[in-house]
Amino acid sequence: RAGTVQSSVWRSPNPLLFPPLPPLPPVWHQHASEMDPAQLQAAMGGGGGGMTPEQAQEMQARQQAMEERRQAILKAVLSNEARERLGRIATVKAEKARQIEDMLIQQAQSGRLQGQVTDEKLIDMLEGVNEAGKKTTVKFSRKTAMDDDW
Repeated sequence: RAGTVQSSVWRSPNPLLFPPLPPLPPVWHQHASEMDPAQLQAAMGGGGGGMTPEQAQEMQARQQAMEERRQAILKAVLSNEARERLGRIATVKAEKARQIEDMLIQQAQSGRLQGQVTDEKLIDMLEGVNEAGKKTTVKFSRKTAMDDDW
């Protein structure tokens, strides 16, 4: 055995107990950064519900257009100070900022906003949202002297 070359592939001593594993698909040998997005999506199980790369790109473009429209509405509705405040809130509590943005856009589209929203109006809206979120109740159940669970 001194002259034989060892294979780098591990072979099972008992093929009945440990059958050989099938080879990995060739795409698994590449690093994710070396793959294009369609290849990566296929390697990860197809994800995306069977969307083609063109459909995924179209959906992403649609979402980007919606976000740009959203930002344009907010820019028209909010004063500079209010926009800055909402931006600072978004860095800390993104879901709360998104909720306020949704409220503002809905009011603007339905015509319930008169003029621009100032910083003071935005603060009032934030306080209203905070008050609505604080309506939690706590129920205490105290044991009496006659309880058997002592």
